[in-house]
Amino acid sequence: MNSIFSNQSLPALNSEWFVASASTDHQIASSIDRSRILGKPTVHLVLDRWSQMIVGSHVSLEEGFQLGCLLAFENALAEKVSFCRNLGIGISDADYPCHHICESLLLGFTPNEWLLNSLLEFGVHVKSPNSRQLAQNAKIEASLGHVILSLGSCGASDRQLNGILDLKQFRRLLVQYILHYNNHQKLEPYLIDEQTDQHSGLVPIDLWNWGLHSSSNSLRAAPSERQRLNLLPKATASITSRGIAFQGLYYTCGTAINEQWFTRARVGVRSKVTLAYDPRCVDVVYLIAANGDEPEVCHLTPQYRPMLGQSWFEARSYLADIKERTQHTHDKFKLAVEEIVHESIKRNESLDL
Repeated sequence: MNSIFSNQSLPALNSEWFVASASTDHQIASSIDRSRILGKPTVHLVLDRWSQMIVGSHVSLEEGFQLGCLLAFENALAEKVSFCRNLGIGISDADYPCHHICESLLLGFTPNEWLLNSLLEFGVHVKSPNSRQLAQNAKIEASLGHVILSLGSCGASDRQLNGILDLKQFRRLLVQYILHYNNHQKLEPYLIDEQTDQHSGLVPIDLWNWGLHSSSNSLRAAPSERQRLNLLPKATASITSRGIAFQGLYYTCGTAINEQWFTRARVGVRSKVTLAYDPRCVDVVYLIAANGDEPEVCHLTPQYRPMLGQSWFEARSYLADIKERTQHTHDKFKLAVEEIVHESIKRNESLDL
């Protein structure tokens, strides 16, 4: 990504971000059933134009480019020590100090109403890149694509890697790359103003820290967790006797237990609720209160806890596979029964003769 940015009209630190995306040729395996292939992931990275820091990321197997970009933006707002810990990577805040919010976001595509409104709710101005910025972004995506295509190739051929990595392992590889890039990738010198002329061999973290300490403006604090939940997609779920039914899984929460939702559903009192969910993980969903109260965390019911840690794409794929196998088993059973009955009828008919 060296020599990407010109020295013309660069914004201040953390004032302008853009999203770069690339696909990989590596096939991702299911962590539930390693013999099953889920597909090829798309990587979305959010970069700060001034420092060239990668401030956020998302790895997606789902269709929906705009959702992937929005989740990468949400990750850019997140505190990274906990984020990396959940992937099994230990860092300090100094290693990845990006958990703020930008002023504007460059998008090389037309955002849909949901994406646009989600960004505007955070006071982020959505901008279309000019021709020079589009050319810069194209160079970055080409460079990014080369890196993404080679992720995990050290010591293994592409053929050996196909179907070996699951989604979490691929995400770990991506974060390791981001940490290396942010803290060690030397950028070719360019001038932001005369004060940077003395710096050479800078890496993105150097520019980030230098820009932070030399700027009179403090970075905008990231929104609260509740505000970030507004970025997640919303959907309708059903109250059943087994739990809050959502996309093939079942959840429970304190309100449901206290108000006996599941008992009432057992005697025919059915209702719907609105949930927010994170496509990256099925572990919890968030019950949206009609009166505007804090969203309530809903947890998987015990029988579905083996699914903990899975993405919604993987969970849906796994559940669809189970349904297909169950249907196939049922069809075989039905066919076997029909054959036995048919043979019995034929035998009885022959005896009557």
